[in-house]
Amino acid sequence: PGNCPGHRRAIRDMQDDDAVPGKRPAAVEEVSADGAIKIPRVDADLIQAAALGAARALVSKWDVGANGESTGSPQIAAQASRRASKWDSGPAPGSIAPAPVAAMSAAAVDAILQHNPALADGPPLASGQPIDFDAADVQLKLYLHCDVISALLGPEGSTIVAIRARSSCRIKILPGGPGAVSFRFVQLGGSCEDVCSTIGLILAEMHKACSTNPNVCTSEKMHGDAVMSYTIKMLVLTAACGSVIGKGGSVILGIRSKSNCVVKVEDLPTPDATERPISFVGPVERVHVAMLDVVSIIGTFIKQIRAKGLTPGAPIPQSERKPQPDQG
Repeated sequence: PGNCPGHRRAIRDMQDDDAVPGKRPAAVEEVSADGAIKIPRVDADLIQAAALGAARALVSKWDVGANGESTGSPQIAAQASRRASKWDSGPAPGSIAPAPVAAMSAAAVDAILQHNPALADGPPLASGQPIDFDAADVQLKLYLHCDVISALLGPEGSTIVAIRARSSCRIKILPGGPGAVSFRFVQLGGSCEDVCSTIGLILAEMHKACSTNPNVCTSEKMHGDAVMSYTIKMLVLTAACGSVIGKGGSVILGIRSKSNCVVKVEDLPTPDATERPISFVGPVERVHVAMLDVVSIIGTFIKQIRAKGLTPGAPIPQSERKPQPDQG
């Protein structure tokens, strides 16, 4: 899907740096689940190259120091460029891998957030009212390990403060619920562009933490080569999953084909759940491409629901529910 401004900007950046001048991606139209809405698509190679270009910019641009300020030294920029050009690689051959850091327990994460509520909730609205995520153009949740949360917090909370400021996305770290021993939900809300930007920044922080933390990524064999694989779950509106899957699984099959990422719409946690998990597994650049596609589809779905005068997050009566299409 190309209607997300983050997608379009990434494609423009990629074309400026890597593609033939003046060559634009060929648009392809795809019909959504109800057969009425056409969601733009772009060529798979161009979108993946765009994501890689965006990733290189993200790692260098958002490398914040302990004071939450951008570190713009040539040395750090060079290091960031080397890291970003090898998204799915580990330490260089012959080098000594950094010693793993001690994992931060869920209790330690909760203690930090309870002591500093602003880190969990973000800055308050000017009106003083609580943030209404349901009113955002796009709202979703990411299910992340507490070690990822630790990486997102950064030194004295500087990293998440910088991400909020630069992306303009509302970010809320939710407290752990029953059974959530080592994982926490991170709720995102904002425009499609803001949410796309935030996801890229989160993946950049995960990538930087990968080499020292086995809970952030794992080493797997892919086509005979060792790559670092990431697993992320995204919780989206149940009603939107039909648009993500598409008629006969056409949309999700297209996302898998373009991104080479393992994407699966998982079963409902309960029959009346209003949110449903989608899992993404693969090297970070592939996960990035697939997640941007899904965010764009969710944004289009929410816009259409509101145009009909409905509330996106409202439960769907059992009598009106339709079976979800097969995702292939």
